[in-house]
Amino acid sequence: MIKMLTWSLRMDHIFLFRIPGIAKSECLWFILLKYYRYLRDSLFGLPRGGSSATVFGRRYHYSDPFGLASLQRVYCEHYGLRSYVDESPVVMDVGAHIGQFNFFCTHYLKARRVISVEPLPDCFALLKLNALDEHDCINKAAGGEGGLVTMHVSKITTQQSSYVKSSSDTYSGKFDVAMETLDALLQRISVAGAIDILKIDTEGSEYDILCHAEKVLRQTRLVSVEMSVLRKSTGSIFKAGSMLEDMGFALRELDCFRAVNTTAANGVFVRSAP
Repeated sequence: MIKMLTWSLRMDHIFLFRIPGIAKSECLWFILLKYYRYLRDSLFGLPRGGSSATVFGRRYHYSDPFGLASLQRVYCEHYGLRSYVDESPVVMDVGAHIGQFNFFCTHYLKARRVISVEPLPDCFALLKLNALDEHDCINKAAGGEGGLVTMHVSKITTQQSSYVKSSSDTYSGKFDVAMETLDALLQRISVAGAIDILKIDTEGSEYDILCHAEKVLRQTRLVSVEMSVLRKSTGSIFKAGSMLEDMGFALRELDCFRAVNTTAANGVFVRSAP
């Protein structure tokens, strides 16, 4: 509990003093609301189907007491992306969960389009509510091949669910979902021009997804990817980085921003000039 509180206070400091472009009054209101909602939802529980709160002028829907903290974490981890892309970017979000990154891109990056891929049905229902456009939400798993794959649902939080089992996690259940490669998913949707940001956070399957996304990567300007550090099941942090470098990307940022038991780092790769 002390570690979680320390992590939360660290996020509050970043939120208030490091993220440009958001009024301090809005940040302070968000922080106060985060703690109030966490205490209320932890003590009394959430309504069936989740809850929602108005932040930054929009309704944000969530399904557990850490809902606003999870959204805040996305801002604290990814606010630097604004320095790499022009306003109104096109974004592809793989492992979208309930739409935290979609919400962030719409509000902070002023994205004109966010394509979100999320396999868990309950998370997908909330994703559509939080998304810029629910028609750009895809209820499938991204992976290395087509067909069915077994998703393992984390007992701790659905954000840690994956089709790659981890020896350090416990699971509350499993079920089969449809899986396609990113290249196959791209053929199903119409994307005119470049994908400005490709974000992949799939709890251990990132390298597998990247290895089967050659067409998507050739259309992408920036990749923000979670890379495994201590997950023995998915290889070392160097695999994803080396693969992206071979595809013409250069590492610009590497950040280990996790509350407890760091298992991954966020890497930002930008396409090198020809």
